[in-house]
Amino acid sequence: MIVHGILNVSGLLLLLWALNLVQRNRLYVGYGVIFLFFYLGLLMAEVFFPDKIVFSLAFGFVFFLLAYILMQVTLISNRLVAVVQALAINQAKHTVDRDIPVKL
Repeated sequence: MIVHGILNVSGLLLLLWALNLVQRNRLYVGYGVIFLFFYLGLLMAEVFFPDKIVFSLAFGFVFFLLAYILMQVTLISNRLVAVVQALAINQAKHTVDRDIPVKL
C-alpha cells in the first residue's frame, strides 16, 4: 500500500513538473496533454485493475511516447536538412552571380 502511495505522489510530481515545463514553453503542449491523460488513465486503471495490467499500460505508454518523440525528432531533422540545403543552394547562387561570398 505504501508503494502505491509513493508511486502516486511521484507520478503527480512528474505531472506537475511536465505542466510547469509547458507553462514555461519548454515542453510542447501536446506532450503535456499526453502526460495528463496518461496520468489520469493510470489512476483509473489502478482503481479498477490488478497491478500487472497497470504495469503493462505504463510500459505501453512509455514505448508509445518514445516512438512518437523519435518520429517528431526525425521530422524536425528532415526539415532542418531541407532548410540547410536550400540555404547552401542560395549561397552558391549568390557566389556564382556576384563572385562575392555571402556572409551569414
